[in-house]
Amino acid sequence: MLKNDINGASELLLKQISAKKTFFTGIPFSTYQKVYEKTNENIDGYLKQVPMENKSKALSVLASGDQVFSLILNGIKDIDTFDSNRLTYYYSLGLKRAAVLKYNYKEYLSFMKKMIDSNTSKEEQTDLVKGLFPFMEKNHILFWNEILDFNYNSQKQENTDLNLFGLLLMNSSDCDIKSPYLWDESSYAKVRKNLQSANITFKQADCLDLHNQFSNEKYDAILLSNIPDYFYRNWGTNWRYEKMKEEEENLKQIMNSDGDLFFSYMFMHRAINRVKTERPLIANSSVIIDDLVNGETILTFPHIDKNREFKSVVDGMILIKK
Repeated sequence: MLKNDINGASELLLKQISAKKTFFTGIPFSTYQKVYEKTNENIDGYLKQVPMENKSKALSVLASGDQVFSLILNGIKDIDTFDSNRLTYYYSLGLKRAAVLKYNYKEYLSFMKKMIDSNTSKEEQTDLVKGLFPFMEKNHILFWNEILDFNYNSQKQENTDLNLFGLLLMNSSDCDIKSPYLWDESSYAKVRKNLQSANITFKQADCLDLHNQFSNEKYDAILLSNIPDYFYRNWGTNWRYEKMKEEEENLKQIMNSDGDLFFSYMFMHRAINRVKTERPLIANSSVIIDDLVNGETILTFPHIDKNREFKSVVDGMILIKK
C-alpha cells in the first residue's frame, strides 16, 4: 500500500503544481485527497460533558488527528482510527504526532505555523520535515522522504514555489485553535507524555462499515465527527430516522456496555435562546428532534470561530449511550 499511497499523494501534488496554484481537486473524501490541517469542531464542548475516567478504548475518525489527541488528553491511550482518506495516516499519525513528540508547546505552535506559511521555502520545509524522522515510524519516513523529493523536483521543473502543505492540506489558513490540547502548556504536556505510551492504529474504512471492519473489538467511546452529514451519498437525500436507528444498532455491536457514541456533530445547531430547532439535525436528512426516541440525547456547547465563542448560537452533538 505504501507505493500506492506515495503515487496517490504525488498525483495530488502534480495536478496543482502543473496548474501553478493550490486548489481542491478530485472527489471529496476519496482515498487520496487533501487532509484537514486541524479540526473545525469544539471537541472539548462535547467531551467534557461525558465522564471519561473509566474509558480506556476508543474508535475515532482520524482526519486532522485532533479528535485522537483530545482523547489522549482525556486519558484514553488505546485508540483505533479510521478514515476514507489514506493520507490522514501520514499527516496525523506521521508528521503531526512526530511534531508533538519532538517539540514543547511553544516550539510546536511555531513549527506548525512555519509549515503552512507561504513564505517558508521548499528547502526549509524539507529540513523541518526530515527533522521529525527520528520520531516517526518507518512507513511514515519512507512516505515523507519520497514526497519531499517529488515535490522539490516537480516544483523546480515547473518553476513554482508553492507551499507543500498548501498542496496537501485544507483549513490551514485560519488562526483558530479549537483543540483543547493546544489551549495551554499543561494540556499539551499531558498529551505529549501520554502519546509516548499510546497504542494508535489506522484502517482505511467507510463509516457505514465500521461494525464489520472492527467486528472483533469493543469500544468505550466512538467518535464520528460530522460524517453523518454525508450519509446521503449512500442513502439519498432526505433519508429518514429509521436509517439512523439502523446504523446506531450496527455500531452498538462494537461498543462496551455504558459506551458512548458521539454520533453526529452539528455546527450552529440552534439559536441559544431557543429550546429546539425544527431544521433537520443532520445535513441532507429529514431527521428532526422529535424523531429521537431511541435514547439519543443532544449535547449543546458554544460555537467557536476565530478563537471566540458566539453569544447567539450553539453547536450540538447527538450522543447515544449503549
